[in-house]
Amino acid sequence: MRALCSALFLVAFASVADAAARRPKAVDDLSAVHKPPAPGACGYVQPGVKVCSTLPDGQGAFDVFSFMPAVLYVRTEDPIVRFVPPDPRYFQSDQRENTVVIIPIKDHLPERTPMILSTRTLTITLNVRRGSPRTADTQLTILDPSRSRRSADVALAVSESEQKLEPRIVERARSADLSGLADSGAEVRSARGKTIARNSELIVLRAKDLVRIGTRRFLLFTVQNRSGDAFLLSAVRLWSGDAVIPGTWRAAKSTVPSSEEVGGAIELPTSVPRVAKLRLRVEEADPRRAIELAGIEIR
Repeated sequence: MRALCSALFLVAFASVADAAARRPKAVDDLSAVHKPPAPGACGYVQPGVKVCSTLPDGQGAFDVFSFMPAVLYVRTEDPIVRFVPPDPRYFQSDQRENTVVIIPIKDHLPERTPMILSTRTLTITLNVRRGSPRTADTQLTILDPSRSRRSADVALAVSESEQKLEPRIVERARSADLSGLADSGAEVRSARGKTIARNSELIVLRAKDLVRIGTRRFLLFTVQNRSGDAFLLSAVRLWSGDAVIPGTWRAAKSTVPSSEEVGGAIELPTSVPRVAKLRLRVEEADPRRAIELAGIEIR
């Protein structure tokens, strides 16, 4: 008998690991999978597959039925932050992200064994009750009826905050630019050294000017498309020596039509020396069409 119990325990433990490995990917909005039941209630999608909705305040207590050796797979819409497992003398459990796997390890189970799990907004008690091969639950999805409304409220609050902050941020940036301009003036110099490059795909890259506004410096460039296909500009990268420069860039258009030339600018951070040699690379959706210009001199 002892050997049989040990064998059953090992099979149960292996089943938990296997079930965890075969878990389906989390769904962002589980309420879209099935029509949710009323708050505080549960419903069956099919035998053994249950969906429960919490109360509007985020609380809920639901019954689930277990029977040896059926696996119970529980999932929530948001990550689980706290999990109180059922009695380990009768159940093996495994909790990861937004899922929990419960499997009985004994034939004779208590009439009721509670377990508790919490997300950031929900606290749910699951009463694991002794079932039968006919009544055992294998999947339980817990829905939060207020989740969509709460997410919409958060998005609205963030949008309103951004609208209130944006004018002040813009005004502060303009004020800083004007102060820098008043203190240090502005200057435009033509780029020196190697200022033009062409590739086999008929794309031409030109370094045009170095612009200083106050203490901020910008390198202006153009991309000319002499090919028959549009050039889809995806990234602009800059190096000073072997060091990559994390510069912010913008282009007049992200797509350079055939036979057109489009201008762009990249800001040089303060870490770039006043006198330096730069390497500029403009990338396209097709890596074979990328164009690079090395040897740009600034001073």
